[in-house]
Amino acid sequence: MSDEKSQLIEAFYNFDHDYDGFVSVEEFRGILRDGLPMPEPEIQEFLAAADPNNTGFIDYKAFAAMLYSVDES
Repeated sequence: MSDEKSQLIEAFYNFDHDYDGFVSVEEFRGILRDGLPMPEPEIQEFLAAADPNNTGFIDYKAFAAMLYSVDES
């Protein structure tokens, strides 16, 4: 696993309060809005990529794998 991917997963893990591998989209929206100078259209685009099935939750390990094109097998 790449160092950058590990760091991304660790960052998400800090917001996964029940340690189930998911962070709610709404919670993450707040993090993006408050922590980064990111305009709402960019937040929407990011969240659409992070939650492609529109479940309301981000599977952050799968999202990190997608971002870094790393095979998880």
